Amino acid sequence: QASRFDDRHRLLGLSLVMPLQDNAHVWTQVSHATTGSLAGLGWAQPLPPGPGWGHHLYANSDGHMAARLERRGMSADWRTEVDAQDHRVNFGAGLRGSLVFMGGHMRLARTIQGSFALLKVGDVAGIPVYRDQHSMGVTDADGFIVLNDLRPHQDNGIHVDPNDLPMDTVFERLQLRLAPALGSGVFADLGVRRARPLTLRLHGPDGQVAPTGTQVRALDDGSLRTVGFEGKFFEPDWSAGRVYESVMGEIRCSFRAPEPPAGNPAPGPADAHCLEGPP
Repeated sequence: QASRFDDRHRLLGLSLVMPLQDNAHVWTQVSHATTGSLAGLGWAQPLPPGPGWGHHLYANSDGHMAARLERRGMSADWRTEVDAQDHRVNFGAGLRGSLVFMGGHMRLARTIQGSFALLKVGDVAGIPVYRDQHSMGVTDADGFIVLNDLRPHQDNGIHVDPNDLPMDTVFERLQLRLAPALGSGVFADLGVRRARPLTLRLHGPDGQVAPTGTQVRALDDGSLRTVGFEGKFFEPDWSAGRVYESVMGEIRCSFRAPEPPAGNPAPGPADAHCLEGPP
């Protein structure tokens, strides 16, 4: 008894891919087999590293059609898709995210699959953050951003453009290098904060307003302020307890930064009294 298998299958296929801008691409494929021929056309846009949209569209000559729309946000990734063939239509949707707790702060983030960082940019919202010149998203309402997909055990250059910060912010640095371990995260703070400008009216030891042109020196950093009309001078970054000194006539006097007047905006300048001796 002998058996003979003569069912032979032959398959020949050809695929062409054309890249477009922003990593998008279109492709076409043609295949021929003993069971018939098939042609298909597709267009895809992958998700960007930061927030953005992605999609995948496909159709072939066999009546199969598929579409997927994706959105990468700061706090979650979601997708919706539809697949149709032979008068059957299937729908699907999904939502994925993560919960990050670091440095005493808790934040929602999109799905974390590798190394990451929780970065604080003061309390300033909407500030773009970059890694190696690529946008990673913007800070949330409290100035935080979760940076996904960092290279483990390697320097990741993170920076903020000073032109994106409000005029009333001060900062220690606007760039740093993060090297988290594999599958773990780090917490970093750029030291950005909002300055508190304040106008003060200075009174001398005799109770009179200081003469125009009087020099006032801040003892913590040695910076100078100059008294203008009606004894007023401008403090660009008020700090509680900051000590100043001045010389009026032949008397050296000093004072501490007064509390700003209540109200927003403040109803007027804060009065400061420069008295002889230590504050």
